[in-house]
Amino acid sequence: MTTTAPLSVTHRGHALHVEEEPGAGPTIVLLHGFPDDRHLHDRLVPHLAGRHVVRFDFLGWGASDKPPGHPRSAHDQTAELAAVVDAIDGPVVLVAHDSSGPPAIDLALLWPHRVAGLVLLNTYYGWTRTLRAPEAITLYSTPGLRVLARALARRAPELDHRLFTWQIGRFIVDDAARADLVPRLYADFVPAREAFWRLNADLPRTLLDRRRRSAALAGLDVPVRVVFGDRDPYLNAGVARALAGSFADAELTLVPGAGHYVQVDAPAAVAERILTIPDGAPDVLDLDRRALGATAGVAETVPRDRWDAPTPCAGWTVRDVVDHLVENNRAQLAVLGGPDAGDDLRRSGEAVLAAHARPAAADARFPLGGQQRSARSALAVHFADVLVHGWDLARAAGVPYRFDEDLAVAAERVVSAFPDLAWGPGAAFAARLDPGPGATAGDRLLGLTGRDPRWRPPST
Repeated sequence: MTTTAPLSVTHRGHALHVEEEPGAGPTIVLLHGFPDDRHLHDRLVPHLAGRHVVRFDFLGWGASDKPPGHPRSAHDQTAELAAVVDAIDGPVVLVAHDSSGPPAIDLALLWPHRVAGLVLLNTYYGWTRTLRAPEAITLYSTPGLRVLARALARRAPELDHRLFTWQIGRFIVDDAARADLVPRLYADFVPAREAFWRLNADLPRTLLDRRRRSAALAGLDVPVRVVFGDRDPYLNAGVARALAGSFADAELTLVPGAGHYVQVDAPAAVAERILTIPDGAPDVLDLDRRALGATAGVAETVPRDRWDAPTPCAGWTVRDVVDHLVENNRAQLAVLGGPDAGDDLRRSGEAVLAAHARPAAADARFPLGGQQRSARSALAVHFADVLVHGWDLARAAGVPYRFDEDLAVAAERVVSAFPDLAWGPGAAFAARLDPGPGATAGDRLLGLTGRDPRWRPPST
């Protein structure tokens, strides 16, 4: 299996080292914890042959940039993971281990429309009763004590090496794997010490903060599999059961005889749990095609004498909404290199779909929210915009309209991931409205975009 690194990913101007194995999707994204890097998955990757696999080093680790003084926290690693996922075309299965659990779960909560599955290997989210920190982690995360530990590591590198070898050696049950992997990880760890120390200092805050957020996990609507080695004394079976119980319907697997590095001790068992994740993520191209058909159909039924009628978009007429949608299509085609399809909403929208269906579209980048985003992200935003404006046109024209439930749910997920600056005066949406208990997915989507589901055109 030949590994290449064609993905160029940066975060805050710093390069992340990303390696990619070509294959079928959804893309499997392998995340490392600490004090390790992408090599933690060396034994697992061959068992994923035939699948598109991406693995990378967080900033400060492995072959990624190590900017001095760069913040190291679960929050920062979530942003780095988002940059990697945004460079990937299509849905992803996130495979998290150890300290990458919080970033992976946070991203799944933020971008559920991009996540086809979540596989959690001997990891955590917030503090739980049976969680036991490894001795070295306690040493470097305890205020006061960690200052002394850092000083000793600098002045006595041989002691640092012995501590690392002992601690990481305890994570692996397989003797041959331990002898091969531990020296390689230590060689990479020496220049990554600053990242390790800073991430350790952030650990107590992360555990408390994510514990407060843990109620949100029950509402995460993606397949979740919790896979733990049952001989891990730290992130143990009690942690695994508590973590699995936080989700509405997570599958729990305790791998017999495997330790903390379960993907090292039992790579075949871990691969089986990853590869059998169902491909349940909707295809964004198909979602956008259906939204265009519905919205263009409404636009084509609006009588010409209603084109200057007001819509639920404050200050916009029917004509303004259609012009906006056509301009958005032109903006998409300008990036993708497609021909201008004129002023017709349906024809220009079909040109956008055709352009996104070309393989070259995967390399395109779109300016969204002040950042360069992937074609798939841009298409998701386009889909939600087209779908919601279809309701605007129908209400303005007095045409009956009902959202398809799955389209409304998918658009709700897309819009929910927008930053807070998308709402408010002068922003994309008016303030969010509460549609009330028992609301349909369509009404929730309308409330999320600042629309009142009861809006009717003013009487004339």
